Amino acid sequence: MIEKLTFGLFKQEDARNFMRLTAYIRPYKIRIVAALIAIFGVAATESYLAAFIAPWSTKVLPHPPHRPNCLPPPASSPPCKTGANSLPT
Repeated sequence: MIEKLTFGLFKQEDARNFMRLTAYIRPYKIRIVAALIAIFGVAATESYLAAFIAPWSTKVLPHPPHRPNCLPPPASSPPCKTGANSLPT
């Protein structure tokens, strides 16, 4: 059986040592499986956190104050009406 596990990547002695060490983790098999399921669960759902927070933040947090439609004119030009100096909406 050990020969099948090595896939030619490890020495046969390394595979035997690994199989011997797995006896120590057998009592914790259920905990290890539960931890791996939890890790995959967090990895799958963490990306949705921003999607859930974004609508809440736009409803709860205040909006920025209203800005006027035109930029302050330079000192040597007439006041802005509409046109080149107006802000994009």
